[in-house]
Amino acid sequence: MTIVPLIVGYFAIQWNRGNYLGKTPEQIVAMGRKKWSDLYEEKVGGSTADTVLGQEKFGEALRNLNDRAMKRMPSPCLLYTSPSPRDRG
Repeated sequence: MTIVPLIVGYFAIQWNRGNYLGKTPEQIVAMGRKKWSDLYEEKVGGSTADTVLGQEKFGEALRNLNDRAMKRMPSPCLLYTSPSPRDRG
């Protein structure tokens, strides 16, 4: 079993490839939802519960990649000013 550490926010999340058919989040998302679902069904089973679990795992991989991408983005600085009474003349 290979465990790949991923950094999300300030916490390291352990991605256990054994729970994801030996795939990384990048590999799962690159496959696309349909191919991942087909692979998961082939390897695990085609029951409704297995299908839902496979979809949850796809969502977790997508969320993992999104969290890491958001962490790399610079924090926006929004400046909002409204006219104060003294600026209205």
